[in-house]
Amino acid sequence: MACLRCTCPTFRARYKRLVNNIYPADPSEGLIKNNMEKLLFYALSHHQKLDRIAKYMYQRLCRDLYRNRTRYACITVAAMDRLLMACHAPSLNLFIGSFLKMIEKLLESQDVELQVLGTNSFVTFSNIEEDTASYHRKYDFFISKFSSMCWNNGDDEEIRNKKRLAGVRGLQGVVRKTVSDDLQVDIWDSVHMNKIIPSLLFIVQDHLSDSYLERADEQFSLPIGEDSNPGKLAEFCLRELLARTNYANVKAVLTPLLIHLDNCELWLPNTFAIQCFKLVLCSVQSQYSYIAIEVLLNHLNDITELNPKIKTSLLEALGEAIVIAAGGAIGSSIFEVFNTLLFHLKSSVSIFSNQYRRKDLQSFPPEDEKKFQEAIINVVGAFGATLPAYQKIEVMTFITCKIPIVHNQHDDDSTAGGSNEHFLQSKFLQCLVKISEGLKTSNLASVFPRSLLEPLLKLSRSPDSGVRLKVQKVFHRLLDRHENLPRLAPSRILLPKSEWDLNVKKCSHQDLMFMKRAGVDLFNNIFDSFQDKDNKVDNIFALYRTSALILIEVNSSDIIIEFIRIAMTLQNFATRSDEVISANCVAAIHAIVVAIFHLIAHLQLLQALEKVIAQTILLRQEEAKYLLPMKVFITQSQNRSDGNSYSVNHKYLVDINGVIEALNIDGFDTEKIISNDMMDYKPITGGTSTLSIDTEYIPAVIDDGGSPIVSKRRHVNELITFSKMKSAILDIGDKSHNNNSVTIEKFKSLTIDDIIHKANERVNTS
Repeated sequence: MACLRCTCPTFRARYKRLVNNIYPADPSEGLIKNNMEKLLFYALSHHQKLDRIAKYMYQRLCRDLYRNRTRYACITVAAMDRLLMACHAPSLNLFIGSFLKMIEKLLESQDVELQVLGTNSFVTFSNIEEDTASYHRKYDFFISKFSSMCWNNGDDEEIRNKKRLAGVRGLQGVVRKTVSDDLQVDIWDSVHMNKIIPSLLFIVQDHLSDSYLERADEQFSLPIGEDSNPGKLAEFCLRELLARTNYANVKAVLTPLLIHLDNCELWLPNTFAIQCFKLVLCSVQSQYSYIAIEVLLNHLNDITELNPKIKTSLLEALGEAIVIAAGGAIGSSIFEVFNTLLFHLKSSVSIFSNQYRRKDLQSFPPEDEKKFQEAIINVVGAFGATLPAYQKIEVMTFITCKIPIVHNQHDDDSTAGGSNEHFLQSKFLQCLVKISEGLKTSNLASVFPRSLLEPLLKLSRSPDSGVRLKVQKVFHRLLDRHENLPRLAPSRILLPKSEWDLNVKKCSHQDLMFMKRAGVDLFNNIFDSFQDKDNKVDNIFALYRTSALILIEVNSSDIIIEFIRIAMTLQNFATRSDEVISANCVAAIHAIVVAIFHLIAHLQLLQALEKVIAQTILLRQEEAKYLLPMKVFITQSQNRSDGNSYSVNHKYLVDINGVIEALNIDGFDTEKIISNDMMDYKPITGGTSTLSIDTEYIPAVIDDGGSPIVSKRRHVNELITFSKMKSAILDIGDKSHNNNSVTIEKFKSLTIDDIIHKANERVNTS
């Protein structure tokens, strides 16, 4: 009977007859639509037959493919697609099993058209939302096959693009089908991601001219009609995959991306790598962007032994990516990020120094190491730019604590590479300069915590003049809260009052208290730094800018007095013949003395002092231009010869007696200036280790209209001593003891109205 059913169509099962009826005698006519409608109706009416229908159609497909009847195979695929779209029964899972087998058979074919046909059917299937979950379904074959199609590199461009496009669409379908369903195969597994990510990147790279990577920092959607371009579709698929990542699987996507860049040597040049990282950070959710940064830093740790050029390219890509990641780039492990970067900087400095000491150890050119160090510093600055002010200060403190302190200059470090410690100090200080860019705070106490100020002051006494110069640049960034640093250029130091454009604000009480605590250390440090024997002209000019910024930011009477005393003592120091300093530095110090007095006269609106300094400036312009800032800091900065000798006539110096007399005329208290030694500067401490600040003094400022707001100076005529305070307290105690019993009796006898009346009388009489 079974044999009879096979040979006679009349005895076949009804579903087989319905399936057979959809095939025309001539395959070119295509699917018979009326018979297809009958098959659909039967399938919808008899759900239990779906699996048998699918198996029978799969058998017909295999037979047609074996006999090379491609058109009949296409009819079978079209019928399966119709059934798939129409049926949503609980038994659909059994139908899908045969459906996926059919697609596998098509993809295994050598015919490109059949592979594309199978891919289209799979994409149709991936867009269907199933009612019931499938625990046994696997997509390993499809991931492998679609990935291999992406790598097709045939000679025929048309066939190559067809296969690549089909591969990308297939991978997109797999991702859409599995990424949102936890019960499906784990698409984020490294086995799958190691196939998907490199395949997509390969197509994007090969079709870079057709890609939108140059707009990686913009929101992107695939334009209509562009789904036929493999490069654009691959990029869109990659963006879609990255957008679906969460905290647990960001690393699963980035790790194969980095491996692909390593294996294909795409770091040099790094244009494609930079665009890839921009794409990643624009696509992932913003709260997970810091994970991408951590992965990049960990990869930097893994390639420590590679060519510095490769590491430099990675850091350049990281720096570009941070700009997009913005505030979310650091995450919670701020110090870990900076610690990693500083570790690589320190290692590079050590390698760089050893290359100069032992030429036989050079494995890579020293210039490559220098570029790597600069890249690290730029990345540190990029990270710092994303931090708020208080975290910038914490990071700067963290970096400062890692800077080695060198107390003595090593004689054996005079080679081209220089001292390892000094070089490391210089690089770490460059990091501080980068981080401090744009730092704005309301008071100096928050900018200079003790844990930051003390190490900076120690570093400013380094035996290396280059290190000292960078420390002053750090001070400039931290002190300049009102954008005055560009206005302190050499050509603008001695501008007349009419052209004076410094931005001077009223000093806050918090800043005065800060100077009370830290003033002695700052002033001693500045004065000692001016006297360093190996100073260059740049060092002296940097010290002037630090002094000027302190005067502008903390415009207090005691601060003015300290800098007047510093200027007077420096002039005496520069005129001593027994001091061994270069002629250029002598001229620079004399120029700085004039500049400090000129600045003080403008800040305090001291007209008499301004006239005295103007006479000195005029005399130097006529007879001794080499003692003016314009000549010293511009002309001599271009010609570094320190062999010049200058004869400094005393008539070109600032007249100290004339300055004191002018200060008295302007009503400035000069007692503290006269009573202290002008040959040896020591800050006025008032009997304690901190600077005494007159908090009653309100500095003169310039209002918005340009007119001066002059406040009165209060001079304390009588000092409060311990004995006076003690006697006053005892006197008050005796009076209160005698009047205590009388007051109690009054409150017992008087009414509330009488008490209020007496209180009003006391107020009126006072």
